[in-house]
Amino acid sequence: ANYFESRLVGRTAHGILMNALAISADASKQDSLGNQLHPESKSLQFAFEQLDQRLQDMPFHAGEIWLQTLTAMIYTDFDFMGTLMFLVNYGRDNDTTAAIAGGILGAYYGFDSLPKLEREKVLKVNKELLGIDLEQVAEELTAHRLRMR
Repeated sequence: ANYFESRLVGRTAHGILMNALAISADASKQDSLGNQLHPESKSLQFAFEQLDQRLQDMPFHAGEIWLQTLTAMIYTDFDFMGTLMFLVNYGRDNDTTAAIAGGILGAYYGFDSLPKLEREKVLKVNKELLGIDLEQVAEELTAHRLRMR
């Protein structure tokens, strides 16, 4: 009990969660109507400003990345595309944060529940440009896991 009060890792993780929750809650009060992901949205701009202010308090880069990722997921109510839009539009290390959020939400929702266009694009780019067949990798990992049982 109270692990987050007694251990550095717990305190840091708990602090990041509390900041993400506060940013999202305070940002939601900024707009009464409209698309909260529109680049000119008061709530979105408020959330970005709050993240910018908290970056100065974050002693390590991984903490900044986790705060941005967690804030985006909470702000968008864990919507896959909304989270990615938030992170990409925020900037900074957006390739990393979007990849982390995509991995977390992809694992949570499952591949078939992700937007079709984005699924197909990821598979195509990895296969054609990087020479990585993600579907084959997934099959091999699944087969390996089944053999391990």
